[in-house]
Amino acid sequence: MKKYILIFIIFLSMISVFNCFNFAYAADDTLSDIFSDGDKFLEAQNNKTNNGILSDKEMQEAQDKINDASGIIYNVLFGIGMVVAVVVGSILGIQFMISTVDERAEIKKTLIVYVVGCVILFGAFGIWKIVVNLLKSV
Repeated sequence: MKKYILIFIIFLSMISVFNCFNFAYAADDTLSDIFSDGDKFLEAQNNKTNNGILSDKEMQEAQDKINDASGIIYNVLFGIGMVVAVVVGSILGIQFMISTVDERAEIKKTLIVYVVGCVILFGAFGIWKIVVNLLKSV
């Protein structure tokens, strides 16, 4: 019975959270306003005027900032992942060395999860680095 009450409370909480975000920002625009704004955008691009459109230099500066931020985030998260992997691996290794036969079987099960986690961690960061390098060259 307690399980059903907990599920019901979580369900009501989710409904109340989702009902808080029901804004429609484009509700005041008519279809003709949307088309005229699109035409203004295209005219500004054709005339090479700078009505809210970034120049090539500004675009390059924005891309450089994004690349720098991405590199910092990558290095911080990768460093944290490395530290966690080394600490957990060390703890599991020490436990394996000082444990009995039955405990070693349990630690081997944990080591399988640890190795899979490390493969996912390093694979994800490798894919991230490859994608960022490919997008930099484009």
